[in-house]
Amino acid sequence: MDNTIPKHKATAIALVNQMIGGLEKRQAQLDIKQNTLDVMTLVRDRAVAAMIASDTAVATASELVGILNAADAELKDYLRDARCVLVHFLGSRWTQLWAATGFPKQSTAVPALSSSREVLAGALKKYFENNPQHQDPFLQVTAANADALKTRVGNARAAFAEATSDGRKKRIARDAAFAALRKRMRGLVTELQTVLEDDSAHWLAFGLNIPDSEATPDVPENVIAKPVTATLTDVKWKAPARASHYRVFQRIIGVDAEPVHVGSPADPDFMLENLPPASTVEITVSAVNDGGESAQSEPVTIVMPSVVPDAAMSPPGT
Repeated sequence: MDNTIPKHKATAIALVNQMIGGLEKRQAQLDIKQNTLDVMTLVRDRAVAAMIASDTAVATASELVGILNAADAELKDYLRDARCVLVHFLGSRWTQLWAATGFPKQSTAVPALSSSREVLAGALKKYFENNPQHQDPFLQVTAANADALKTRVGNARAAFAEATSDGRKKRIARDAAFAALRKRMRGLVTELQTVLEDDSAHWLAFGLNIPDSEATPDVPENVIAKPVTATLTDVKWKAPARASHYRVFQRIIGVDAEPVHVGSPADPDFMLENLPPASTVEITVSAVNDGGESAQSEPVTIVMPSVVPDAAMSPPGT
């Protein structure tokens, strides 16, 4: 039976942790010289740190795009209010009188592009500075507010661009760290092949399959996850060949560094419980028999609802 190194990053971390556990107990006994406990721990720690850094960068970028969208929405509202105020002075249809305001394309419509809205805010600042009698302080349609909102959107856009660039660099570093990790994991499998018989039970201590044992089950496919409430998710999958039971894993993004085993059902369905509302959850499933455990399925990612649906909160029959 083959010992394939998983491509899925969190699954690879789970396996290398088992390999490290095996080295802690049997490195001296088996005279492992190349892919030692210290070496494997170092490459594992680098990969975990790189994955956490990448996940953090993604979370930061997601937060910053929310800030950018909020600032842009506020600017859009300001531009609508400014148009309504200016209509009283310049008329409802675009004429040459509107040219100095900066509304583009001979139209009084608020631009569809965020970058164009920034440019318009800058033009309105100058217009209201030159025509202070057209301002409406009650509606905050002023030169100062145009400048403040333009600055806020510009700063938010710059912060998001910087976070996106940082995230790209951290993703490249993460992928390089995992390439080095997988190379060492393959190296340990090769080294073990020189010191262990194919039917040795010592393979299991490293989280690996016994080469001469029964074939492991196929990897579960068609994993589907559907939130039932803000904290419960129903998970189903297609039963693979040779499976006697399953292992279900979850990883809450931004919380768990690797998949957490949460259940071992006999049937191809399972209910995940006590999930944080509004969290992003990555779900994988493996299949098990007497020959060992399959690789974990391709991860399925879901976003939990932020509140419990009314139907879920109502007692049956109401």
